[in-house]
Amino acid sequence: MMHNVALMCVLTYGSDELKQQICSDVLNDGKFLALAYSELGSGTHFYNPQIHAEFASEHVILDGVKSMVTSAGQASWYLVLAPSAENGKVDNWAVPLSAAGLSFDNNTWQGMGMRPNISCPMKLDNVQVSMLNRLGVAGSGAEQVFSVVAPFFVTGLAAVYSGVCLSLSHAANEHAKSRKYPDAQPLSHIETVQTHLANIYTRAIAAKSLTWLPPTPPQMCCKRS
Repeated sequence: MMHNVALMCVLTYGSDELKQQICSDVLNDGKFLALAYSELGSGTHFYNPQIHAEFASEHVILDGVKSMVTSAGQASWYLVLAPSAENGKVDNWAVPLSAAGLSFDNNTWQGMGMRPNISCPMKLDNVQVSMLNRLGVAGSGAEQVFSVVAPFFVTGLAAVYSGVCLSLSHAANEHAKSRKYPDAQPLSHIETVQTHLANIYTRAIAAKSLTWLPPTPPQMCCKRS
């Protein structure tokens, strides 16, 4: 999901040179991307980064810490939000894993459910990034967050957790059919169990349907029969 969101940002806002480089990495070498947006100081307002950005004619130097980065150390590219040279605005940068000064603190983050996706802080110690790696024009980072990152991120979450719910429903059904009493009657023959299984299934299917549901065309929103 993080890869899909990051790649969509690159495809939507990246220069032709940057898109060619990153897409070649993804398609030919099996590499993937991640988001490095969150900071301890900004919390859920990750679109207001506090890390430091020092600008030169052909590059920017980024210094600071991102608090939670999925696929930390495993992804080959990281999208990093940082203050822009445009006063009060934000830039979105594509930082390669190979950048000097980039490191990860794998033993810090202990969030429940986060260990499998290798979430941990990412430190940028005066990391130099080429101006060619900025997505979009200067100061367009917030626009990217709300026009691309947010909708694809939320839809991605819905897809992930709808899939988890469907898997749980399947596992519960299989357990109810295979768990038998001494008289060989399975749990699935008990009405109360059937009711619970039905509730799990209908909620999982509803979540999947809402995830896939296309938006109503504008011309039909207020149409009366």
